[in-house]
Amino acid sequence: MSMTLEEMKLAVCEKLPELVETDDQPNTRWLMFWKCNGGYGRREIHWPTEGLQVCHEAEKLIHNECPETRSRWFIYLNSHEWAGLSATYEQRLEALCRVWFPERF
Repeated sequence: MSMTLEEMKLAVCEKLPELVETDDQPNTRWLMFWKCNGGYGRREIHWPTEGLQVCHEAEKLIHNECPETRSRWFIYLNSHEWAGLSATYEQRLEALCRVWFPERF
């Protein structure tokens, strides 16, 4: 079973509780919001323009995790031709989820 793009967005955002919160509205699934003003305000994440920033914040977590997780991250990211600056937010989301949730792939 593979994760959908929406599931990957949700999974990565849930790793960032100090920056991002999620909301499940009645007719919408998994809205994700940046916390603003110390958590007193919020605005919906605009994925086409802010997706890379979400991934960048999540990638910072990878660098603080155990050596095994960091190693899996670097191996996965560097094994693709899109590694580094040319990776889209969708590709980075997938890389993050493959490291954090390998059982879903």
